[in-house]
Amino acid sequence: MFGVRFFSPVIAAVLSLMVLRFFAREVNARAGFFLVLIVTATRCSPRVAVLMTIDPLSVLFWTAAMLAGWRACRNKQLRPMAMGRRLMGLGFLSKYTGLFQILCWGVFFVLWPPARKHLRCPDHIWPCW
Repeated sequence: MFGVRFFSPVIAAVLSLMVLRFFAREVNARAGFFLVLIVTATRCSPRVAVLMTIDPLSVLFWTAAMLAGWRACRNKQLRPMAMGRRLMGLGFLSKYTGLFQILCWGVFFVLWPPARKHLRCPDHIWPCW
């Protein structure tokens, strides 16, 4: 029983660290700290962190793919986009609703004007998908 439930709090901690680092880089460390504090203090978060279902893995890979894709769009690099593609694949393997992330990325590329230019230059980032 302990071996099965051990990884869920570890995944929750890794997820919190990823979100904290992202907010520290994009906004500031104080905002990241308060975001992690608020997410940890919600009623459902501690209960879900001890249950080992497929959801913690799905959320971890979804968030990691989102952050990798954001880094690729901000820095115009191919390596984070390839990493995001792999992470989306792992998210799909952990839960089939990971396919919706591809749809979310399509909406993101269409709605955010700085990302829209990546659709016009297929040799820059798009073949990585």
